[in-house]
Amino acid sequence: MRFIKNDCLLCEKKTQIKNVYPRNLPKNIEEVDYSGRKIPDNFHYKMVRCLECGLLFANEMYDNETITNLYKDSDFDYSSELIGLEKTYSDLFKFVNINKNEKTNFLDIGCANGFLLKQAKDFGFTNVHGSEISLKAIESADTSVQKNIIQGPFNLKNYSENFFDVVFFAMIIEHFENPNQFIRDVYKILKPGGFLIGITHDEKHFLSRLFKNKHPIINDEHISVFDKKTLQQIMKKNNFDIIKTDNLKNYYSFQYWLRMTPIFSFFKKFSLFILKIFRLDKKLIGVKAGNIYIICKK
Repeated sequence: MRFIKNDCLLCEKKTQIKNVYPRNLPKNIEEVDYSGRKIPDNFHYKMVRCLECGLLFANEMYDNETITNLYKDSDFDYSSELIGLEKTYSDLFKFVNINKNEKTNFLDIGCANGFLLKQAKDFGFTNVHGSEISLKAIESADTSVQKNIIQGPFNLKNYSENFFDVVFFAMIIEHFENPNQFIRDVYKILKPGGFLIGITHDEKHFLSRLFKNKHPIINDEHISVFDKKTLQQIMKKNNFDIIKTDNLKNYYSFQYWLRMTPIFSFFKKFSLFILKIFRLDKKLIGVKAGNIYIICKK
């Protein structure tokens, strides 16, 4: 496996760093799984903290070709949780309805099977577009939006500048080797006055502090892990006006919350067995469990 070295991904320069978590990766690339919302396997890069901006990031990572192939071949294995995801993300459309008169062009970066594209249509957007790496996710998309999804890593060349009224992304900024360039590209394709709505993990949430590198957000897909402060920093650095930053309430089934919790396997299986007996395993539960959202304006 080939690795490339990173300087601070927020400061974009070599800075003083503090070692936080040592590298824990499989010996063989065939063991690496980049499927969305997989059961945590505790693999992760060597994570360090920038002493200038505070960002937690990997100062070494797989090379770009390896990462792209891992995402391209990844499974789309969370279709059973789409109802909860729709409820979680669509709540943010309420802000758009209140604050945005024009709802013509919408883009979801990392759109999976395009479930949010369908919802954007319901909220009044005329043209919806998506960007997604996973072939299996796109193959499972509804035919009404599938043709509007571009397969591959997000690429500025695929879109016109000053075009979108709203750009949305969830849980992807932490995957970019150059998150500043990603935010700069989003800025370019937004119309003046357009909104960026972003969701990511909160490295400073109390559960993250409690479980440390056993927490699912510390994994071999995440090159950087933000908190409210560093997320605001990267947006301000790239000319966005910040409208709001807050904790996000995620809606998932009981069985999903249990599956993602870093506890003993026996206890998980026993608890899931009890939930199924009482038919509670698929009940949606909304919890502010460590994700944050940010709304910015160009």
